[in-house]
Amino acid sequence: MSETAPPLSKKQEFEVTQHENEKAYADSIPTGSGTTATKVNDESEISYLKDTDVALMAKYKLINDAIDEIGFTWYHFGLFCLTGFGYAADSLVSMIQSAVQTYAVYYQYNFDYPISTEFCYFGLFAGAVAIGFTSDLIGRKTAFNCSLILSALFGFMAGGSSSLAMYMVNMFMANFFLGGNLALDVTLLLEFLPSKWQHLNTFLACWWEVGDTLGMPVQDWCWLWV
Repeated sequence: MSETAPPLSKKQEFEVTQHENEKAYADSIPTGSGTTATKVNDESEISYLKDTDVALMAKYKLINDAIDEIGFTWYHFGLFCLTGFGYAADSLVSMIQSAVQTYAVYYQYNFDYPISTEFCYFGLFAGAVAIGFTSDLIGRKTAFNCSLILSALFGFMAGGSSSLAMYMVNMFMANFFLGGNLALDVTLLLEFLPSKWQHLNTFLACWWEVGDTLGMPVQDWCWLWV
């Protein structure tokens, strides 16, 4: 009579399952051009796999493989234009603020210190930090849409400000949400791009010049009457 093995405890079952998942994940990693082995045998990489969530890593690999299999589509091109619009809006507001600073701050409110510029850049910095963290909690899509809508709202309110304090607060808030949107543009596009097209992220900087081009006529507003 052969003796029956005692049942495994929950901890032992978890360790066995984790070991099998680690081995399956290590076997699934393809060989790169600069590697000399087909499996993950390096102790540092094995320890890295043990210290991470193997199930989560497997999901990452599954999603990335699916995105690479789909390839670059018109959806990605539209997303590139949409996130590029965030770059252009940031540049546009900065250009307009610098253009109207002399008239809005100096002549209208008789204040010669360029305090509006400092408020704008401080808002960009604060928004990039605050909304960057907030997007992980509420979702990047929600944070992206809300940041653009609210920046436009506060931009219109800045144009109708009746006092210097009101103008400063509205400009700060407009740049606050634009700074957060600028931080989300790159991340949002990179998450959906196939690995062979991730260099497209660099070309988002071209949209900055689009905003500059649209904002330049404001400096010479008389051209708008031609």
